[in-house]
Amino acid sequence: GHEKIVQTLINSNAEVNTRGLKGETALMLALASAKGHEKIVQTLINSNAEVNAQDLKGQTVLMFACVMGQEKIVQTLVNSNAEVDAQDLTGQTALMFACTVGHEKIVQTLINSNAEVNAQDLQGRTALMLACLMGHEKTVQTLINSNAEVNAQGLKGQTALMVACARGHEKIVKTLINSNAEVNKQDLTGQTALMLASRHKHQDIVRILNDSILNPSRVKKRQMTP
Repeated sequence: GHEKIVQTLINSNAEVNTRGLKGETALMLALASAKGHEKIVQTLINSNAEVNAQDLKGQTVLMFACVMGQEKIVQTLVNSNAEVDAQDLTGQTALMFACTVGHEKIVQTLINSNAEVNAQDLQGRTALMLACLMGHEKTVQTLINSNAEVNAQGLKGQTALMVACARGHEKIVKTLINSNAEVNKQDLTGQTALMLASRHKHQDIVRILNDSILNPSRVKKRQMTP
């Protein structure tokens, strides 16, 4: 199949790092299939394909693999010295891409490969904020367990808690509060998580926030309970 064709072309001195109009390389195109061509990726890497090449958007093969949920290819790329903290033109990293789509195993692989958990994109957003935005509960917990800064603020002053409250992700709100999220923190417009939850009519979250504001000791006690 395609693997033999690729190998034949390489054997005929095909240039593996030639780029297309959008800056894409053969390695990037190998991920274009929903299945992902693991053997082709390995063949290209073995033939000195540039693992850290970036297309015109600044995106790398690792970022593509993260978005597509290609766990084995992500591991292969990491093992081949892919730069886990490379940023695209918007400042996003592979970890941010993985957290946005909620590929839990890939998130863990990247963290195990020393990905910077608290990196921020050009809007000041962190991987935790993006996971909260999209409602990926397990990913949020994984990031917190990996020392994600719960109270980091974006350029507009938004925190992960504010994002979760605005989107109505109740379980994530509870997780963040139990992880010492500052409930009364304000963004640049003076809004708090409570104001955002009220504005978006998330009444259950409003009750959770009011409870944590009025009874902080009870929240602390819940944290200490095994």
